[in-house]
Amino acid sequence: MTKTIIQWIFLGYVPIMAIMKTLLYYIHEDPRGNPGTADE
Repeated sequence: MTKTIIQWIFLGYVPIMAIMKTLLYYIHEDPRGNPGTADE
């Protein structure tokens, strides 16, 4: 039971993190943005 919950959280967490990283990448790499304004 616990293993199933862990797998469910893992399978739901990984795609969300991948989507978030992709969105952040596109936001930071947006050519319309001003270079040098991104806070690192």
